[in-house]
Amino acid sequence: MTVLVTGISGLLGANLVFLLLEKGYHVKGVARNISNLPFEAHPRLLLIQSELTADLSAHLKETDCVIHVAALTQQNIIRYEEYHHVNHTATALLAEGAIAAGVKQFIYVSTANTIGYGIGPNGPAVPEDQPMRKPFTCSFYARSKAAAENYLYNRPGG
Repeated sequence: MTVLVTGISGLLGANLVFLLLEKGYHVKGVARNISNLPFEAHPRLLLIQSELTADLSAHLKETDCVIHVAALTQQNIIRYEEYHHVNHTATALLAEGAIAAGVKQFIYVSTANTIGYGIGPNGPAVPEDQPMRKPFTCSFYARSKAAAENYLYNRPGG
């Protein structure tokens, strides 16, 4: 099985690549800059240097699963459009490209910030269908991730 993973320069993405390789998967890893990644040469690992917003359709061919980890996470960018472009638009393009290429599974890693705090008033986790809460409603990052979730959930066949 071949898995394409975005965001492999981050903690979650890098550890996911290590785990997938350990489990015997073929991995296509996408990062903006592949020169400083913690991976050694591996026969089942293809490193792809690309912006998230670039056309990845050639790499989606012969891919069974996409795990989309990458995102613009900084909290200091002052324009919502920058977050939206990476966290929503690029996600939509990647999802549509995966569908067009016949990818069987698309896993989107979002953030708890889209629903608020992780513990509900009575102790259990907050259900994912709860609305976003302050202060996350003021976060361009959280709002752009919620927009991507909504796109994926509400698209035909989503």
